[in-house]
Amino acid sequence: MLVNTYVQYIKSDRFIQLGFTSSQPLLRPKHWFQFADDAAITSGEEYEAQILLNAFTAWCSWAKMTLRIDKCKTFGVSKLNSTNSQFLPKLYLNQCMIPTVKRNESFCYLGRYYNFAMDNSDHKRLLFEETEEILGKIDRLALHPKFKLQLYMKYLLPKISWHLTIADIDKTWVRQTLDMMCHNKFREWLEIPPCGTLDILLLAKSKFCLNIIDISAKFTQCQVILRSKLKNSSSPDIRQVYKASSTNTNVQYDRIISSRRKLFKKFGQKKLQTS
Repeated sequence: MLVNTYVQYIKSDRFIQLGFTSSQPLLRPKHWFQFADDAAITSGEEYEAQILLNAFTAWCSWAKMTLRIDKCKTFGVSKLNSTNSQFLPKLYLNQCMIPTVKRNESFCYLGRYYNFAMDNSDHKRLLFEETEEILGKIDRLALHPKFKLQLYMKYLLPKISWHLTIADIDKTWVRQTLDMMCHNKFREWLEIPPCGTLDILLLAKSKFCLNIIDISAKFTQCQVILRSKLKNSSSPDIRQVYKASSTNTNVQYDRIISSRRKLFKKFGQKKLQTS
């Protein structure tokens, strides 16, 4: 909080003449992002990234902050003849070259995995492994099936909610892989044959059922909450991210946000009329 207060203070107009800038408008944007004890540098040229890295190293030395090169990674993408390809940048920190992300590999930053294909393969792998592991642990417990279902709701779903929120995963994959895995365990616990229905689990308690939520439903829930936070953020930059990403798979979640808002408004009008 103190760091945020200090940064907001030095961003005021009275300090605008300090620091360094460039009068060349054709230079590509260069950014240095600082998140508590994590930092990221992005630039359009390799030498520009090295300049920012040198400034960052000097600042950390002045602040008596230790830089661990074994926790640093560099990732580069170049465009040649309208074709994007990954390359291995050579950036140095205290005269030591920072390890690079190899081709067809990924790196993790602030809990999000990135690779050249941006196919979320690591998030899918972690989702599958964690779901399989937790279901196996629940299955081995000597508990009544009702309590096993409660562990699924109160432990498994919150455990994997981060990956469901941060990763742009195909909902069909979630249904065909994770939901199917859970349904097989539900049938095993409740001794329901393959020809039997699971409606008694998935319907609401108002219909005398158990109101168990599928992972695909939790995935939609997490995505809607994320899109709603972006849309209603107090930061104009975050709202710009929402507008720029309102395409492809995000359209369906944005429609849920707008329809939910209309539903709440309609419900409020009816409540006022009845009162």
